Amino acid sequence: MGSPANSKTRRDVWTPERQLRFLAILAQPRSVSGAAAGVGMSHESPCRLRKGPGAALLGVAWDRALEGTGCRTALASARKFLAEIRRSA
Repeated sequence: MGSPANSKTRRDVWTPERQLRFLAILAQPRSVSGAAAGVGMSHESPCRLRKGPGAALLGVAWDRALEGTGCRTALASARKFLAEIRRSA
């Protein structure tokens, strides 16, 4: 049985769900700072995440959100990204 500390997600961890929320917010105003703040993270945090290993799908969804190709396209990419994370976990 896990301890209570293990059942909570740390506030500074980029869970798949937090990444999806970040991308959804990013697609609206196309502001990295605003999207990061919207999920309770610093501006630098998603930038570090994007440069990390295994961030290719996140990068694609991020780019689409910033291009303004539409929220649906960005969210579709984000959902594919989330599904890929879940498959590899």
